[in-house]
Amino acid sequence: MMRSLFSPILAEVADKMNSWPTEIAWMVGISLASVVALRRRSWLAVIPGLFALLWSWGAYDILTDRFMRPAVIAELGLSYILIQFLPLIVFVAFFVPAIRKRPNQALQPTPMLVTPRADARVAPSTGVADL
Repeated sequence: MMRSLFSPILAEVADKMNSWPTEIAWMVGISLASVVALRRRSWLAVIPGLFALLWSWGAYDILTDRFMRPAVIAELGLSYILIQFLPLIVFVAFFVPAIRKRPNQALQPTPMLVTPRADARVAPSTGVADL
């Protein structure tokens, strides 16, 4: 009888977690840092990539914990946990094409393919890349 009169007691995990604006700011910040670092130098992306991996690891830990998962989902929603995987997804989405991109080839001089006319001066050789 007494149980039906009171609302359920929540575990109050939301006061120990980041607020939604803070969470979104972290997600956007780590994602932008990954994109900028991958555009500059691929080795520089290790730093935001490590942050993205650790942040996603924390979200995975919450999802697999049998006590935290229901409490966080009840108070903040499942999207609060799932959004924490965003930086890792952005990092992987930009990292894979950055690895596949070939470095620039050095130009090497090649002779002109056309024969010069009898009275024309020869133009300098053009440079082409090795393929």
